[in-house]
Amino acid sequence: MKQWWMFIMLVLVGLGVQAQRVLLPVYTVQDTLSTVGLYGYGSAASSGLTNRFLFNLTQSDFLSQDMRMEQYNRLNDEQNRVGGHYSVGLQGRLLPFSDKSWSLLFSFTDEAFGEASLSKEAFGVTFFGNKPYVGDTLNIGGNYLRFTRFQKFGFGAAKRTDEGVSYGLLLSFVNGEAGGNINMPGGWLYTSERGDTLSASAGVNAFVTDTGNTGFMRHNGAGAMVDLYLSQEFEFLQRRWEARATIMNMGVIQWRPNTTHYRIDSTAQWTGIRLDDINNLEAQVNAVALEDSIAALLNQDQWRGPENRILPGWMQFEVNQVGGTGFTGGLGVTFRPESFAYPYGYLLPGYRFGDRFAMELELGYGGYAGFQSGLAARFDTRQWAFRLRAANVEAAILPGSFGGLTLAGSVQYSFGL
Repeated sequence: MKQWWMFIMLVLVGLGVQAQRVLLPVYTVQDTLSTVGLYGYGSAASSGLTNRFLFNLTQSDFLSQDMRMEQYNRLNDEQNRVGGHYSVGLQGRLLPFSDKSWSLLFSFTDEAFGEASLSKEAFGVTFFGNKPYVGDTLNIGGNYLRFTRFQKFGFGAAKRTDEGVSYGLLLSFVNGEAGGNINMPGGWLYTSERGDTLSASAGVNAFVTDTGNTGFMRHNGAGAMVDLYLSQEFEFLQRRWEARATIMNMGVIQWRPNTTHYRIDSTAQWTGIRLDDINNLEAQVNAVALEDSIAALLNQDQWRGPENRILPGWMQFEVNQVGGTGFTGGLGVTFRPESFAYPYGYLLPGYRFGDRFAMELELGYGGYAGFQSGLAARFDTRQWAFRLRAANVEAAILPGSFGGLTLAGSVQYSFGL
């Protein structure tokens, strides 16, 4: 009973912080056989930007006025969030000891995380120019962008007790491949009545790792991470259930001394500029003079030095029905400390077609978007296990109304030592 009260309190705390559901690592599956598998997870979602707009933005050379206006009208007046994460690699659990309750864990993954917050005013001036705002002062603050890519090399140990309790700990070295951060909490843009003068004020803090040292496994920083999980099986309503708490990618990284930092806190004015439309910006702007002005702003406070950052990890809590046949159920919550996603709570109704094959529906709310739905399937034999999950189904069906895409899967092979 004490353990369950602790678990419930953890879930309640999780609901107060931040989130997207993640596919559990291969090494969390406990059995009397060793397991090795390929693991892949990728997810992106947005509260304001739709799939139709993002697809056309990245694939088309021209964005129509109607397309831009449709997207603009769907944006939140306060904050529009977009975020994504991917992880691909090799993971496993080995049982080299005579005591099969103990196992060794390993994980080698390539991962990236990015998120952004965009104000409606900043979107408007970017995609429509400043002509619609003649005589107005726009608040263009509240914009934020960050990106991190790293490789993770982890080793650990796990224990399974006779009472159905399993727990494991993984410690990892992190190679920081690339990272960057732009924070613009405040700023404004004024366009004169005649539209020929721009005045802008901005407060910006930013950094970017060495742009001359890019590519897979390049070394621009180093850090450490901790992963751990705790699960317990129990009987309830004549069925077997499992409660699981998983913490992943909790760690820090120090970017190398060649990381470039920028700080801007100034007001600038340009005369003779009218940004009617982003599509003919080059023809209307003295690009050289504007580039020189922006460069002068960026160079006013620029230096190189190390940067310490907390990596945005996961916390996920689930209760799932295990074993048996027929209808199944589950629920959970996921959140990400050090990010601005909302908590993601979800229900998992499903059906188990015997011991080998099962499917489930995911109905959730939160994360970087609002309502989200998904489908998942699993197939197990004594030696092989397959997991497949697709989420943000609503964004695939209604791309003009929702934004997001999630695909995850793993292939596991079990063997005896």
